[in-house]
Amino acid sequence: MPDQQEHLIVHIDRDLCMGSGMCTMYAPNTFAQDDENKVIMTAPEGDPVEQVRIAAEACPTGALSLADSDKGV
Repeated sequence: MPDQQEHLIVHIDRDLCMGSGMCTMYAPNTFAQDDENKVIMTAPEGDPVEQVRIAAEACPTGALSLADSDKGV
């Protein structure tokens, strides 16, 4: 199977973020929390794509959404 690097576009809605920290637990090299305990992206490719997907799915408020950059988004 060829090694295909999947690329995601991550959208962050800081108004929805409640600071649960689930994103930082599942993708700690991609996400952090600022001084308001709201999500920020520190390194877009800091974690494997699957970890970023899990982090977005784990967000209790849906503050993170993902789009596939290969789809012309």
